[in-house]
Amino acid sequence: EERTRDELLPFLAEGIDDEDEVLLAMASSLGKMYDHVGGEAHAHHLLPPLELLLTVEENTVRDAASASAQSISERLPQESFQNQYANMLSRLATKEWFTARMSSAALISLAYPKLKKEQQEELLQLFAHLCQDDTPMVRRVAAQYLGKMVENAVTAVGRQSLEEGGIVTSLLIPLYEELASNEQPDSVRLQTTENCVAFGRVMGNLASQGSLTESELALVQRLLPLIVAT
Repeated sequence: EERTRDELLPFLAEGIDDEDEVLLAMASSLGKMYDHVGGEAHAHHLLPPLELLLTVEENTVRDAASASAQSISERLPQESFQNQYANMLSRLATKEWFTARMSSAALISLAYPKLKKEQQEELLQLFAHLCQDDTPMVRRVAAQYLGKMVENAVTAVGRQSLEEGGIVTSLLIPLYEELASNEQPDSVRLQTTENCVAFGRVMGNLASQGSLTESELALVQRLLPLIVAT
């Protein structure tokens, strides 16, 4: 286990310029090495090579690295998740390479509920920037995961996120409206269909707990034209 951490992982990190087939195998394998690096106490050592793989150009490699990163993150102790993993997401979201920003959009939305409050605020702002990124491919991925971000924001913050001035109403829904507009490329705009489903799930869950509040009903009325247009 110690040799894996001290020798194998640094060696893998140096091989990021290898053929795509090798990188794909590497990205998939890293998600299965939790026990081989020493389990919970040392799982964060898997993040540096994954961070590099999350920036490569080939989609299949990045997708495999994202799946491995998500798998490892679910088994990290809280301290490692809120330190090494959260810091990795921040770095990816602000890298010059758009491929890194694409990877970060998905992972931030999934990580949101387990972050500390100040980290939630920071990464939510980074996610908002990704939704408005200059590169359409980054906006496409952010749009794809916007619904999951809404769901996780409501889970983490509660119904107050849907009140006037709440993070869903004041930040995420305006992003949804922007990404669903005709000014966006089809590749971006069509991702918002899944967001309608996610928003419907959120409202359906709240309705099952009792009547919707005035602010929640107003939010539904605000979004109905967009849902119909989609």
